[in-house]
This record gives sequence, structure tokens and C-alpha cells, in this order.
Amino acid sequence: MIWPETAFTAMMAVLICAGCGRIPARPERVPVSAVFVPAAKGGYWHDCRLDASGQCTCTIYLRDGRVVYDELFLPYEGSPPTAPQLIISTEGTGDTVKLANGQLLLPKSEYEMRKRYWDWRLGKAATP
Repeated sequence: MIWPETAFTAMMAVLICAGCGRIPARPERVPVSAVFVPAAKGGYWHDCRLDASGQCTCTIYLRDGRVVYDELFLPYEGSPPTAPQLIISTEGTGDTVKLANGQLLLPKSEYEMRKRYWDWRLGKAATP
């Protein structure tokens, strides 16, 4: 026989996790190519494309479709991604796009600040 407390705890865990990992409805203004990136306060939609010269422009949307960034993104390290490498991971942040190959893309307008942060976060610098 299952104790009532155990059954209640199990039921609550199932209900709490029912919302885990769910992708919200895509807002109208967010293109179908955008990938949802979950975050503690809701999440973001990431969409990136290469122009004719091979530069990468990304748009980051809030969960509700409002635009946070729509600009050129530069690689944290290495060369800019090629078309086959431009597969967006669900592990990015509200200001960083992470690709499936692990490459990080940072907004050009905040590149130096974001690079310092990632240097610190990845143990390459003592302070951000």
C-alpha cells in the first residue's frame, strides 16, 4: 500500500514536471525557423541567417515575440559559422546564441562585454 503522503508527493512531481520542457506557442512575428531557448524567466526565440558575404545576423525574441537583438553576431572564438554549422542549440541565453557544435555567437554591439563575461564563465579570466 502506498502511503498518502508518498502518493501526493509523486502526483505533485508529475504535475510540476508536466510543464517542463514544453515549447510555448510561437508568436506570430517569430519566424518558423526560430528555435525556442528555455530560460528561468520564460525563454527566448533565436533565429540566425547568413547573408551573401557569410556574415551572421541573428534575431533574439522574448517569449512573447518582442525583439531583444536583431543585428550582426560574431563568434566568441574561431571563424564565423558556415551554413551547415548554423544549427541553433536550445542552450543559448538571452544575449548569446549557442550552436549545436558548441560555438557561441555574441551580438556585435556588445561583443567586448559579452566576450569578457564568457572568458570569465569558461575560466579563461579571473573576473568578467
